[in-house]
Amino acid sequence: MARLGTRWRAVLVAVLAVALLAVPATVGYANVSPAQKSFFKTLVRIPVSEEGIGYTDALGRGYPEGPNAFEVQGSNIYVLDNAHHRVLKYNKDTGQLVEKISFPEEFWAYSLAVDAAGKIYLLDVGAEAVIVLVDGKVIVNRLGNVEIEPVAGFGVTEQGEVYVVRSGPDAMETLVLRPDPSGDLTVITSNRGTMAPDGTLWQIERLCGSAKETGVSVSMLNLNKMFKFPDWLADPMSAFNCLGKAGTTWFFRITTDETDLIVGLNDQTGNVERLVTFSPGRYAYPNKDVTIDADGNVYLLDPSADGISVVMVASWPSLKEIPPLRKG
Repeated sequence: MARLGTRWRAVLVAVLAVALLAVPATVGYANVSPAQKSFFKTLVRIPVSEEGIGYTDALGRGYPEGPNAFEVQGSNIYVLDNAHHRVLKYNKDTGQLVEKISFPEEFWAYSLAVDAAGKIYLLDVGAEAVIVLVDGKVIVNRLGNVEIEPVAGFGVTEQGEVYVVRSGPDAMETLVLRPDPSGDLTVITSNRGTMAPDGTLWQIERLCGSAKETGVSVSMLNLNKMFKFPDWLADPMSAFNCLGKAGTTWFFRITTDETDLIVGLNDQTGNVERLVTFSPGRYAYPNKDVTIDADGNVYLLDPSADGISVVMVASWPSLKEIPPLRKG
């Protein structure tokens, strides 16, 4: 089995319907009211079966795993099915299965990435390898002497080069990798910070001093830009992940003690433009369960005991009035 990397707390999709509710509330996607449900659209539903998705047993971890990651690229959705050692490719518009793409049973993928050409990259931390699936072929690039643990992220650049985010003692570090003539991966660049799927390097700055000094900011290291998150939104103990930029909006995943959120900040003003919340405590814990596309559409992977759903935020509630999520 793949070694454990950073695991996000699981979520069920919900909307903060600020125009309708006096206080924020989160409810599971399956239980939302008809009015709230109109914000969402289920694109793909895959049942647990030999032909559908699969889960392993707990194996000492206390929860099952299998659909560890997903990706949306162009008109297709890619779902990692570790239990059956394959990637399931679905048409995003019709929800129909396009292809089952197998990989060798010796590998267990930590995460998945797909480039613009549809080439699939799988990271197996335990086997210390990146497996590339393209045109019916399986290419295995070994990590050799590259140390990637503890892994905090995985992706592929617009140039088709894979990157791994490594958690260091003081800061995150992003390693961009390229195969050498022997096929082993070597580090071509190493940068302080975490790389978002769009290539942005970012870093969280936390202030935990007096009440006046407490807060969280995010620095876009290669853009000379910084945003401060509103105090009512999150605190320094929250976990943050930049999903990238679409149009004039930066998207972030925030995990607090109470809930998980997708937040959209305006590139010029830093103001909150969009806000979606999630309910923690799902059936499984994928390493990649939220992604965005170039148009700013947000997609979520929602595992349950009888299957998984890929859900899209089809519309956003009005944010003319945002009630505070935190007291004080």
